[in-house]
Amino acid sequence: MITGNEIEIVWSVVGKLGAILAVIVALMKGFEYLMSKMPVSKLEERVKAIEEHDKNDFEKLKKIEMRLDSVENKLKESDDKISRIDEGIKRLGQSQILLLRHFATGNGQKEMAEEADSLTAYFIDR
Repeated sequence: MITGNEIEIVWSVVGKLGAILAVIVALMKGFEYLMSKMPVSKLEERVKAIEEHDKNDFEKLKKIEMRLDSVENKLKESDDKISRIDEGIKRLGQSQILLLRHFATGNGQKEMAEEADSLTAYFIDR
């Protein structure tokens, strides 16, 4: 059986360990507080804030680049369409000139048939 003296010794050791632990925790918290007041600590906080800001800016920049790529693709497609429209207008103009020459002279039936085939291939068969 445990005697009262042994219980008192155990509680004395537990109390001393608790006191030592409390002193260590107090010292660590005091050290953390002192470190937080140093300029280096403030600089670290500012650097973290700036890094977070840069990360957000990088994400926005990626979104802008994706939108810019989309606009560039649409511009290229529009340029291609404009080129085809321009070519079609030129071909229609050539056929109108050929038709006017035929009306004026009555010649050029072979050229008119070739032009009709060419216009059909360009506007219809493509």
